[in-house]
Amino acid sequence: MSGRTTLIFGTDVSHAQMKEILEVMRVMGKPLTAGQLWLDPSHHDQDNLHGHGQLGLAGSPPALPKPVNFTTAALNNIIDMLGQTGNVSKIVQAFEVLTVPIPRSAQFMASSFDDDDDWGVSSPSPEPSYHYPHASPNTTTYNLLIRHVSKAGHAILARHYLLQAIHLEREVAYQTRIEVLKKPLHQARAPHFAINKGTILPVFGLSNRDKNVGLMRWVHSKMPNLLKRKRAELVFFSNFRRGKIAKNLWPIIAPTSSNTSSPEQPPADSSSNLFTRVKSALGLDPVFDVDLNSETPAIQPTPVKYIDLDLYIRILERDIKEIDELRAHVEIILARTIQRGKNIYTLTGWRRTNVTREEWRGIANFKPKVEDDERHSSECRAETVEALLWYLENPSFGQLEGSRNGGSGTVGITIKELSSVVYSLRSNITGNAFIHLYQQQIWLPVTRREFKPRG
Repeated sequence: MSGRTTLIFGTDVSHAQMKEILEVMRVMGKPLTAGQLWLDPSHHDQDNLHGHGQLGLAGSPPALPKPVNFTTAALNNIIDMLGQTGNVSKIVQAFEVLTVPIPRSAQFMASSFDDDDDWGVSSPSPEPSYHYPHASPNTTTYNLLIRHVSKAGHAILARHYLLQAIHLEREVAYQTRIEVLKKPLHQARAPHFAINKGTILPVFGLSNRDKNVGLMRWVHSKMPNLLKRKRAELVFFSNFRRGKIAKNLWPIIAPTSSNTSSPEQPPADSSSNLFTRVKSALGLDPVFDVDLNSETPAIQPTPVKYIDLDLYIRILERDIKEIDELRAHVEIILARTIQRGKNIYTLTGWRRTNVTREEWRGIANFKPKVEDDERHSSECRAETVEALLWYLENPSFGQLEGSRNGGSGTVGITIKELSSVVYSLRSNITGNAFIHLYQQQIWLPVTRREFKPRG
């Protein structure tokens, strides 16, 4: 330490500053230790880095811990949060980026523009490779995505993601069959995606609000095939379970390894022991066993969910029932929307015009429904009974004008016959009284104003 200055950690300080530093170290009880450092004349700028680390960051806080794995639950929270803001562009961008793993850039581009030579092998980058966050979408992910996109009024995106969900369900169902057939049931992974009522309902609601008949008809056309696949899947897994029951292999109990023991923990205070006893009594999942005093978060792998065949069959039955009820409702709404009005090209107007339901019925020559005929017949019967009662109260009119076999003339009818007709009309609602009048070849007017006195 002779001389005016001394080199400490690569920094020049004066003798007075060095003395002050040593005095402070003595007061604080910090010993002075000597360090040896080999100097490399060719790489002198790296000596301090190899000997003492990052000296420029000596006073900075410690490095950040390793990032936690990106999960499907985090993906669902992001989709829901962005969906509530109404920014469809951000929703689609987050979904497309976070559900597809981004490949490393080194696979597609050179490390520098000087690597175009044909000789030599470029040294790999010493920096650790960064894995971009991504997660597999599940049923909740698609339900949230389609719900927010439909709420924003984007029919094309709603149709696209519903079609993508249909293709994904087909792949997941096929993979589930492979898992169940080729692996023991306690090792078969549970499916992470299936279409339910919540996946289809937002798209149908969008088409109903906008009166988009094309989108509504497309949704209705996809539901029969969807129900057909789900029913086939239900039959397959029901038969699989029935075969296991016939062979006395049901329920399947997963083998448990008895030699797995956790390492002994050091004794802790009474509060931690109490928490441990309560945790063991309640049977909490080990994922909740977190050390709150640790600065570094405990990164645990995502637990693997294995299939519960009974639960899976119940979910299939519930989805089939709900989707079938929704299909019937969509069919009614679609027919009502189409019948409400049509925009057609007419030869009379030489342009496209909106026609009402009555006009379209006359153009297409639709036959009325059965209930319309019955309602009309009941109204006619009621008016005929009223007219006949009025005639019985006024017998001075004598006979009724009528027609036989399409001809004109006067047909006589007695009071007794009129009384039997009135009784038949009152007691029979199937129209047999009109058959009786037809057999008698008598035409009766509908209203009292059409009665004419004799003479």
